[in-house]
Amino acid sequence: MTNTRSKILLGLGCTALLLAGAFLVARTVELQNPGAYSAAVLASNIIALTNSERGGVGARALTEHPRLSRAAQAKANDMALRGYFSHRGPDGKTPWQWVREAGYEYRSAGENLAVRFTESSDVVRAWMNSPSHRANLVKAGYTQIGVGVAEGLFEGQRAVYVVEYFATPTSAFAKTPLGSTVVERPTITPLAQGAAVAGSIDEVRIDEEADSIELADY
Repeated sequence: MTNTRSKILLGLGCTALLLAGAFLVARTVELQNPGAYSAAVLASNIIALTNSERGGVGARALTEHPRLSRAAQAKANDMALRGYFSHRGPDGKTPWQWVREAGYEYRSAGENLAVRFTESSDVVRAWMNSPSHRANLVKAGYTQIGVGVAEGLFEGQRAVYVVEYFATPTSAFAKTPLGSTVVERPTITPLAQGAAVAGSIDEVRIDEEADSIELADY
């Protein structure tokens, strides 16, 4: 009986030591790389924060449209893959081409861009502090939204790209059933410390001027 009890106590002691060792290793990694546990930029958070800002000025909440989100995600993926940051791509492709290619028919539309942010709240705050981006974000005429987030390299550093589309559909398109379009978003992991730190105007970036377009309804 004594031998059995000793073996049990020894086993429990070894388990405790293993758990303590695992905790110390995890804690050491956290201390060496605190940014690895910071929040990521999420499309769903961007949409929620955008609607919160709209509510603050009396504008109605926007509804996410899968085709707009698909367009935004495709544009974000393209910027992340090719390392550019602009409303117009290196090949001259405009924001509205991405929207049309996703099968969305709009009467009016707008685009906001951001890069190198690590918090969703910082992205929306930066847009609200820029007159042209704020105009897109709180415009009463818009009814739908789509957001894309992608990770890649920007100016030699790992960075998250954000694309936000606003739109009002054409009368004909608004009556069309949405179907079961699925938006496939890549998993965005938190940025490592020193890769791209948010919080300073010199370290993060939004496009200099937001973009928007108006078309006659048909």
